[in-house]
Amino acid sequence: MIKYLKTTLFIIFIFSCSGKANILNTGIAIESDSIAYVNISSEYDSLAIFLDEKKIGKIPLHNFPITTGSHSITVMSPYWPSWNQPNFHDTFVALPGMTYQFNGTFVKNILVNSIPFDANVYKDGELIGQTPLYVVMEGNTKISIEKEGYHAATTDLAKAYEFFLLVTLEPQQEWFQAKEKREKEKKSVIKGKRNLLFASIGLATVSGMLSVHFRNERNEALNNSSDTIIPSQRIHYQDQARRYEKLQDASYIAFELGFVMTGYFFLTSRYAD
Repeated sequence: MIKYLKTTLFIIFIFSCSGKANILNTGIAIESDSIAYVNISSEYDSLAIFLDEKKIGKIPLHNFPITTGSHSITVMSPYWPSWNQPNFHDTFVALPGMTYQFNGTFVKNILVNSIPFDANVYKDGELIGQTPLYVVMEGNTKISIEKEGYHAATTDLAKAYEFFLLVTLEPQQEWFQAKEKREKEKKSVIKGKRNLLFASIGLATVSGMLSVHFRNERNEALNNSSDTIIPSQRIHYQDQARRYEKLQDASYIAFELGFVMTGYFFLTSRYAD
């Protein structure tokens, strides 16, 4: 009787545990009514798969049990270097008993550069940046590269070698000839202003020295006029002092003019409009 009772209790225990499932992949026991499944595939094998930022395996993955609720799936990109290539990523809400199928698809990041660099890159008529520039290879893969002074180039990202596309722009000879002419004109204007700068420096220097000289001569004439007792000599020295004063004033005006011209030409001799 006891033997039959033990057998009956064992059978009841087995059936009571049948409502639970053990997820061997993760070692976590989950109620069977809280389980969903995911299948993850891709044209590339052995790519790392992450569920909610935790690695759960590699491509392909079949009937992997997960808890119900919100989840995120990430499959690492097969392209190198991986740090600048977009991974496959998706989010979903798992319902009990449902199976979810994901197919990892990927786009490439192509490094586009040009000779010369710093050229504008257009895709679908919109400016997306300047070279060198990473461009995602999806949708319309044609791009246009433009730079002032060069003929625009249209190319296809599919022509990239691995993940690199280099485009050489052809120069516009007329544009460069006009630019060279403008540069020569600018240099000529700047050279002329520098010559005027040196002349204004000379004017300010000489007129300043003359102003000091005429001031000293004026003072000496005034002293001589004060020292003499002869009226005719006093009148002579006073007339001399007045002439030197006028010369001093004129040379000082020339000094101020030269000083202002020096400042103007110094500021403008480094560039031309």
